[in-house]
Amino acid sequence: MDEPWFHIRRGCEELADYTLSNHRRIFPYFVLHDHVHARNVRRYSEYLLGLLSEKKQIHATLLSCAAYLHDISLALPVPVLNNLKLHIDEIREDAPELADDVLRSYREYFEDGYLKIKDQEMNKKPEKAASTRKLWRKLHPWISSKYVQKFLPNMEVVVPNRSFFLKLIEPLSTVIKWHSSKAVLGRSYPCRIQVDGYELYLCELALVLRLADAMDFSRKRGKFLYDLLLEEMKSEAPSQLKHWAFKMAVDNVEYRSGTITIDVSTGLGVEAQAKLLGVLLFEVAENFLHDFESFNGLGGGHLGRVGLRLTVNGSTIADLSKAISDIQNRYDCIKRIRLESLGDIGFKALRALSQELGEKEARKNGDFFDSLALALATNDEQAMRSLLQTAVNQCGVDGLLQWVLKPSET
Repeated sequence: MDEPWFHIRRGCEELADYTLSNHRRIFPYFVLHDHVHARNVRRYSEYLLGLLSEKKQIHATLLSCAAYLHDISLALPVPVLNNLKLHIDEIREDAPELADDVLRSYREYFEDGYLKIKDQEMNKKPEKAASTRKLWRKLHPWISSKYVQKFLPNMEVVVPNRSFFLKLIEPLSTVIKWHSSKAVLGRSYPCRIQVDGYELYLCELALVLRLADAMDFSRKRGKFLYDLLLEEMKSEAPSQLKHWAFKMAVDNVEYRSGTITIDVSTGLGVEAQAKLLGVLLFEVAENFLHDFESFNGLGGGHLGRVGLRLTVNGSTIADLSKAISDIQNRYDCIKRIRLESLGDIGFKALRALSQELGEKEARKNGDFFDSLALALATNDEQAMRSLLQTAVNQCGVDGLLQWVLKPSET
């Protein structure tokens, strides 16, 4: 059989480039899930794939396509999304807890079990649009998977053996939906399958994709757009500030010699401490550590382990793999701090969030990081200082920050 790998990868890349251009029209303030993010995830995936014991072109091709297409549902027009006919039971097959949670909170978005989003929901009052987008994000791995299943067979990909290409679509769509950390790997589909004599390690590929996706949290993901959107975001979508503000302190995230290195530039003073706290306890603890630990813990004998370190202002190096438990404990403590307990600073964030989400949702989901991101976005040093003191008094974060900032040997 002639080698089809280049043609398949190129077809996936073209589809992503074309479709993901619509992402910002649907999610105008959501941190970018565009073609740049897709390429970053592909690049990280290539590095991490080197740790897989079975190094095959078919694995590299599947992972490349999954990286390009894993977020494609976040750019689909509503009619296309609804025509996919995603049923709640398809989510339940992989993630029963998520399916139950979705039905409890978003039952009105399902008709006879099928997901149905109405165009007008996106144009209603802000809290309804925010709720619709939140559900969309929760389910996007399954929507992307369904789109690939339905669309890719009709795509004009010129390959030497089209029947072989069609056999790869089901395992590809499986890896895509399994990039959700809510999915139980191997629950709805085997971890190991054979395709024309090739043995595929789908669970390991999903773990690679999850970690590669989580690694894309540097300022390179959207620096110039953040500068353009900041003023508008403060009034229109303050809930999204924390998904941008702390990334601006991260210069780079790279995989080097078996270790993921996070390069941070914070400057000096209270703003520097606020940024560092946000990077450690929001970007790392909330958005990265779960996939990092899953990769190291579930990879078994087929994936090598990776380390984790942080460099700060180019001069200090901290081995974060030695502090995971401490980081997690401080994060858990910070998440228990409610906005109402932060006095005027917390109520300022609560008022801003309420205009976007409605008061009930703002009180339920608003947190310390919303307040810290708003303080950074408005250059409010007094608020930053007060929030840092609260984090020290209630959660003892001073020890963690001092440990990270101490000079160490490279």
